[in-house]
Amino acid sequence: MIITMIAAIGRNRAIGKDGQIPWDLPDDRTFFRKKTTGKVLILGRNTYESIGRLLPNRSHIILTSDRKGLAPGTIVAHTPEEALAIAKRETAKINQNEIIIGGGGKVYKTFLPEATRIYLTVVEGVFEGDAFFPELDEKWAEVERVHHAADKKHAYAFDFLMYNRKQ
Repeated sequence: MIITMIAAIGRNRAIGKDGQIPWDLPDDRTFFRKKTTGKVLILGRNTYESIGRLLPNRSHIILTSDRKGLAPGTIVAHTPEEALAIAKRETAKINQNEIIIGGGGKVYKTFLPEATRIYLTVVEGVFEGDAFFPELDEKWAEVERVHHAADKKHAYAFDFLMYNRKQ
């Protein structure tokens, strides 16, 4: 089973401030959609609330202690272990072999030891944040990097990176 984390971060590893992403990068949203559609997605409660809805064509597992305010069809897990067990079961049901960890900061930190792949969009800027992506250690190898320059639709340049856990 592949456990993939997907995130967009500033140079200072910020991923959000007050429940909002501090940049708007349409091509990163497209990348996220392509990598997560048809998959099982584990999100923390705050990330789920910042999105404001269930994303189409994905199974959602929300890691939270509180069920209130969740959309019908949302699967709730109360511990990381429960979230992973449910995700494995749901992934098998749809004949997939990949679970996606979609944030936020606490969820990334919790699942980093379990992850086998990371898709990281690194935005060329330092942003104020209250949620951050954890530091990667020597157990990770960068295997792909694609640069995207700033343009009319993208105020910031950014890189799409892929990391695999070293064997």
